[in-house]
Amino acid sequence: MKQGFWAIFDFDGTLVDSQWVWQTMLLRVLAERGHEIDEADVERCLDRDWLSFHEEFLEKYGETKPLFSHYRDLHAYMEIFYRDRVLWKPGAREYLEYLKEKGVRLALYSTTPEYLLRTALGRLEATDLFDVLISGEDRGWSKKDPQSFRKCMDLLGTDAEHCVMYEDSLYSIRSAKEAGMTVYAVQERCFRHNREKICALADRFAVHLTDFAE
Repeated sequence: MKQGFWAIFDFDGTLVDSQWVWQTMLLRVLAERGHEIDEADVERCLDRDWLSFHEEFLEKYGETKPLFSHYRDLHAYMEIFYRDRVLWKPGAREYLEYLKEKGVRLALYSTTPEYLLRTALGRLEATDLFDVLISGEDRGWSKKDPQSFRKCMDLLGTDAEHCVMYEDSLYSIRSAKEAGMTVYAVQERCFRHNREKICALADRFAVHLTDFAE
């Protein structure tokens, strides 16, 4: 029998208010280059992966070179945000502390590189809150693949009966459910267009994490 119970959390959009930064990164770089950004483009980026617009925005804003030469460039922007500005989503820290008081073990499973996760947790004074940090980026895992969630459980020494996955994006929720996990979904404004599908797939849905404590 596998011991203990795990609460496994996504990071961006689930625990911290940072998903919008990832989504609008292209526009942030364009603005820094002196372009006046169309507000309609901001709304479009909040609803889709920024890579979907890369070529389109290069043409629209008159840029001839890629806005990022490598993911390291993107991560450099996020490191500054995590170091100086990132904030918890409402109720997130309170809920984590509530679970710890209940004896639940806490893990992060994020696509964000571990060094960035540690940067953000350092700012939030939360390094000691989690028992394990797992970076899909570092391990070559994709949350679009259900097998990545199975690998996550294996790494933690747990199974689908002894953990809950907390997520905000539709594709991650779908993959976790296909891996047999119980999934609690938290509201994220960047994925508001998928709310109906998210609610249909997830075992529970809440606006704030503390709602799950009720």
